[in-house]
Amino acid sequence: MATRTIELYMMLKDKLGEKESRTLVETIDDVAGRIKEDAPAGSDITAIRTELSAIKTDIGALKYDVEKINDRITDVIKWVAAMLVAQAAVIAAIVKLLSH
Repeated sequence: MATRTIELYMMLKDKLGEKESRTLVETIDDVAGRIKEDAPAGSDITAIRTELSAIKTDIGALKYDVEKINDRITDVIKWVAAMLVAQAAVIAAIVKLLSH
């Protein structure tokens, strides 16, 4: 047992009892060991950072594409509105010519 583990055991022994204190301290040591084992290594973190950088680049490209699409949609809406006005003018002119 490490020094801190022994200190924790001694503090808990009077309040919880010997068996319960030992079980609790062993459980805490076990969980701490598992956390250390599961923690990512330095190379894992570097790989994650590289991948995140690539994802950020992809997101930037997607934002640019979305902006281009939005610009084109705006242009299409303008053209449709202009064509509706022109069509209304042509229909009005035809009606006027045919009514005389």
